[in-house]
Order: sequence, then C-alpha cells, then structure tokens
Amino acid sequence: MHFAKQWVLRSLDRAGYRLLKKADHEALQAAATASHGAPVAVLRQRMAPRVSMALDLTEVAGADAVLASFLHDAHHEMAPPRLLALYRVVQYLARAGIPGEIVDCGHGATATLAAIAAASTHCGETSRRLVLFDASADPLHRAETELELWGTARELIADVQVVRSHKPEPPPAELTATGYPPDRIVVRRYPREPITQSEPVAFLGLTSEAYPANQWAIATFLPKVSPGGVIAVEGNSPRDAVAQFLAHAGLNLLFVQVAADYRVAVRP
Repeated sequence: MHFAKQWVLRSLDRAGYRLLKKADHEALQAAATASHGAPVAVLRQRMAPRVSMALDLTEVAGADAVLASFLHDAHHEMAPPRLLALYRVVQYLARAGIPGEIVDCGHGATATLAAIAAASTHCGETSRRLVLFDASADPLHRAETELELWGTARELIADVQVVRSHKPEPPPAELTATGYPPDRIVVRRYPREPITQSEPVAFLGLTSEAYPANQWAIATFLPKVSPGGVIAVEGNSPRDAVAQFLAHAGLNLLFVQVAADYRVAVRP
C-alpha cells in the first residue's frame, strides 16, 4: 500500500477514528436500523466519522514529538490533512535520499511552498532549492513585476543593442518568515522567465488546470521528477491536465487523496 495512504490510516487510528467505505457505512446503518428500529438520522449522528477541519492535530501526531511540535507552532491557512501530508513528504524525501529540487508550479500562491519550507526548517533539511514557478501569466499573480516599454532593448537613435541586467525577484516574505535560507529560494514567473527545468525534481506541485501554459509546464517539469520523487496535484478541474498528460505518456501513478482538492503520488 502506498506510504501516504498507510500514514493517513495510522494517523486516524492513533487519533481514535476509523475510516469506512461509504458502502460499508451504509450497510452498518441499515443493519442497526433493522435490529433496533432507531431512526436513520440518529444512527448517522452516532456513527458518522467525526473527522473535521477542527481535528486536534496534536492528537493526530501521536507519539511523534517532532511532528507535534511543528503542528503546534505552525500557522498555515491550510487544511490539516494537507499540512500533515506535506510534513511527511519532507521527511520521506530526506530519509529516502531522493535527489532534486522542490518545485511548486501553479498560480504563484505561496501556501504549499511555505508549508514545505517550514517543515524542512523544522526537520533541519534546508539544502534543497525551493522554486516557486508561476505559470499562470496572470497580472493578478504578478506574472510581470516590472514592465518595460516596447523597444527598450535597443537604443533607436544610436542604433545599438542595450544590455539590461535582470534582477531576480526577492523571495516572498511568507517563505523567508519560515527561516528557510533565502539564497535557496527562487521565484520564476512565466512569461518573464521561460518554462524550463534543467535540475532533477524531488517534489513537484502542480494544478489540474488545462490552460496552455500550465499544460506546457506539466510536460516540462513532470518528466524531471526523480524516481521515488513526489508529485502533488491541486484542484479537481473537469479537464484534468495532469491526468491527460499521464495518460498520453503512458505513466500509471497511484494517487492518494489527502484532502478534498489535493492528491499525492510517488513516481516509480
């Protein structure tokens, strides 16, 4: 069974919960109703799994003191199961020695990379480069932070080429606040930077959106994921661009749904 699925089940078990398939839960409800005549609504209230967004994370952490300390100090606006999954991903990549960078490619939001940076700092694993790649080309996500007028690459009067220095975008405050080394945080935004990747990738965060730049990014980054590396997909787009790419490439990955809109898999 996939490591992430095993971890989720063990975490729920330590917290005193049981995860049932919908069919099994309905069968139990039907049997209880037939035996005791209790209203279904009352049985559902008594028997429904009480796993919610308000679940005490320190209970889920169980005997893992390091994880419990991280969850106690974490202040991320993220679903608890997703936060837990990302922490376990950081631990897994370090223990398994998976080579490569941490790349989060999507709309330029920092939540996922901030959680990974915080978990990595907490675990003392800060040697990897963290790459925030914004493939949305959306001005609202700062696809271009500095705009130049057309023709500024050439001095028209003197008819000479003008060499302009490209100043890298500084790391977002949400990432540096985690304590992760700023010199290991890189921000790239398409179309300001091209959609390319030369280094291997240990963790790749993607979105399921099917706009052209994202499809291009998926085709560029996903093949760079190291064997044993983790691929995470956010969203439930009707035209799932990640699923389409995997089907076309003939890659079969076992995804585990760790949150309503977030799933992870390990590349064989």
